[in-house]
Amino acid sequence: MKTKICIKCNAEKSESEFSKGYNTCKKCRCERQKQYYKDNKERILNYQNSYNEIHRKNEEYKIYQTNWRKNNKEKFENYRKNGAKNLKYWYVVKNLTCMHGYDLSEITPEMIKETRLRILKFRKKHETIYFDANSNFNVRLL
Repeated sequence: MKTKICIKCNAEKSESEFSKGYNTCKKCRCERQKQYYKDNKERILNYQNSYNEIHRKNEEYKIYQTNWRKNNKEKFENYRKNGAKNLKYWYVVKNLTCMHGYDLSEITPEMIKETRLRILKFRKKHETIYFDANSNFNVRLL
């Protein structure tokens, strides 16, 4: 097993503890990202709000989204029904390591399964499905 040394914590860890192309381990990068968010929260939220405002008003995007959902009804419905099962492994692991502070060695298959279900419950709770005037269904996160 190959190892690398993290330039932030100076610990020797296996290559799986590093993202491709980075010399800092995933845990140190996650901590840095959290600190960056805390330090720049207002700026980040302003950017996200302005981006969302522009794209929500963008008629071309709305048309594209509506057409995609019309043309891919089966795929969209399948995702809605099986969303938690289809969550990518890396997304769930990142959620556990960054959001909840687990080490990669602590993560078990049961934790991954529970996290997938928790994410799905959260998404269903904060999501509304509605039909517009043309009977096209849309999804909006609250």
